[in-house]
Amino acid sequence: RIVKKKYNYQIGIAAQRITLISNNISKKQFIEQTYNNLFPTASFNYNFARSKSLRFQYRGTTNQPSTTQLQETTDKNNALYWTRGNAALKQEYNNNFSLTYNFFNMASFKNYFFRVGFSNTSNQIVSNIISGPRIYKEDTINRGVQLTIPVNANGSYNFNGNVNIGFPIKRMKGGNLNTTTNVRIGRDISFVDSAENISKNISLGESLRLSYTYKEKLDISIGAGVDYNAALYSLYDQNNNSY
Repeated sequence: RIVKKKYNYQIGIAAQRITLISNNISKKQFIEQTYNNLFPTASFNYNFARSKSLRFQYRGTTNQPSTTQLQETTDKNNALYWTRGNAALKQEYNNNFSLTYNFFNMASFKNYFFRVGFSNTSNQIVSNIISGPRIYKEDTINRGVQLTIPVNANGSYNFNGNVNIGFPIKRMKGGNLNTTTNVRIGRDISFVDSAENISKNISLGESLRLSYTYKEKLDISIGAGVDYNAALYSLYDQNNNSY
């Protein structure tokens, strides 16, 4: 970690070793998987002034499949919805980035806040839903029955942004106006009968808030907002919707 008058930054790395062992007695199946991981982290802060700063952060993380997800045994406790593991599953790796800018003027009560974040996942563990009638390995899936299997997929990500601006109203002593803008764009992957289904989600939001304070005796505020949401699918596009 390095600290200077105007800025500071730090970089680091962590090491991890994980071993998962599963012994399926009924099928005489022994599964052992070992994962070796390195987790990098980094951050950078720049202080333009006491009330004005910029911050960047990065962090890498992993998520391992559970022993249940690795067991290739079909769970038929629910007559219509079966589940089965996948011994070939790989671990997920997540990248997380964020950038933040913050400004506040104590004299004028002006404030600006800006943040963007991005994350993506490699080898994300998602569901493959297989519907009957068909035969999958040693299982006969009848009509009306669904079998869910975990599989790995690449290409999912999330982006989000937030901007908040606040300032006093000159012609209204004690009045203040705040506006907030939110944006989120996401991409997820699933499988239907082993066919890739890409879903995209878009969310936009805008809100305004007017507040008025009279000394320490009265505090009034009024606000309004509008949101737009949309969901799009590569399979079964008849399910696309927006509101």
